[in-house]
Amino acid sequence: MKPRNRHLRTVLWSLTLAALTLWSVRLHAGSPPDAGVELKQAAAVTHHLVLLSDVAEITSLDPSLKKALENLAVDASPGLCREARLDAEKVRQRITDDFPRLHIQVSGASSVQVIRSCRTVTESELEEAGKKYIFSHMPWKEETVEVTDVRVPELVFPDLPVSVEFSESTGEDFLGNISLMALIKHNGETLRAVRWTGRISVFENVVVAARTLDRDQLITADDVTLRQTDLSQLHTEPLRSLDGLAGKRVIRRIPEGNLVRHEDLDRPLLVQRGDRVFLKAQTAMIEVTATGVALDDGSLGDAVRVRNLSSKREIVGLVAGPHWVKVVF
Repeated sequence: MKPRNRHLRTVLWSLTLAALTLWSVRLHAGSPPDAGVELKQAAAVTHHLVLLSDVAEITSLDPSLKKALENLAVDASPGLCREARLDAEKVRQRITDDFPRLHIQVSGASSVQVIRSCRTVTESELEEAGKKYIFSHMPWKEETVEVTDVRVPELVFPDLPVSVEFSESTGEDFLGNISLMALIKHNGETLRAVRWTGRISVFENVVVAARTLDRDQLITADDVTLRQTDLSQLHTEPLRSLDGLAGKRVIRRIPEGNLVRHEDLDRPLLVQRGDRVFLKAQTAMIEVTATGVALDDGSLGDAVRVRNLSSKREIVGLVAGPHWVKVVF
């Protein structure tokens, strides 16, 4: 196509658009608008899109048109806690793009100051919420528990009502280091998931040695005592009562102040290797007694070897009492 013809077509197209625009203006000038949009000076938004209803007052006799205009997204929202200017011309263009055949009158401010409202969930808020969850789910008495070393981030959210839900790992014993999952929700929708960590100390009385206890020593009431201890520092289940400890035998040396554990104790030895023991063998018809020398240590009911001093034979019997071995035929 020749340049002159191309230029002529461009001019004609421009004149046509101008004529159509003028016709539209004249058409609308003589009739009331389908809707009125009055822009505000400033508006706060909570979502990631700015709706026309956020930044303007909308009037229309057509309810469906009014609703459609209210839900029209005219811009993206600024970042949380930030603000931005929205020009009236941009609003007009968005309305024209979506409603090209309607006469919608835009008035009011030349620009709207759009503020993305926000709220902060502080570290202390999340810390207290996590502690409340721990206290309601742990097996310990609250007065014995200390929660320390809590680590959780400060969070910023849209200015919406939120709730916090916690969950723990399967098998959590709520002792020592703990890690919870915190879900921040709005109307059931999870907005953010963060890790809540801390340490749980439980202080209870446990049994410790009041003085150094030697191997095979029989415990007396003065040998053990109770001391408040952080259970999270222990690697075994402690004894929490002094009841029934007197008379138990210590099977390893326990220094003063050390924990006395279940596995450190055994029944007292009633027979010790080298002891002279009383032997007794009994049937329904006869009873035989003798003396011997124990070749093993033994508690009540233990099988031990004994050498009969009369026959010099080695036999096996069951410890039946102090220095007494029962022989079964």
